Amino acid sequence: MISQPLVTGSVVKIWNENRGHDYVIVGIQGRSGHKKLGLVKNTCINNDGSFHAATRKIHSWIKVEQMEDFGTAPRVVRVEGSRVISRNHVTNFVRSRCGNRSLRSLKASDEVYPDLGSIDARSATSYV
Repeated sequence: MISQPLVTGSVVKIWNENRGHDYVIVGIQGRSGHKKLGLVKNTCINNDGSFHAATRKIHSWIKVEQMEDFGTAPRVVRVEGSRVISRNHVTNFVRSRCGNRSLRSLKASDEVYPDLGSIDARSATSYV
């Protein structure tokens, strides 16, 4: 198992048919057993941690599969690094642009890990 859990701001790669895209985790939604991660494309976040004005929705949802005492995100094939995103910007984006009030920050204590076979490149990659 990968030693570091996913958190808000983790940059992950998921595959859509034959193309991989970089997404940033903006939060988690749901209760135990029915959780899913909300992802926004990495290119939709500005250098200051705010969201691009044209971004109007969460681009992808990944269902969290519950293991014994932790969760995994099976579609995540690689953890690219992490981005600093403002908690205020995330809250504003989720509530005013997406109309979602149940998405909350993903913390390390939530114990959601990437897929067991995924690659972790967090120590090698940093996003500004």
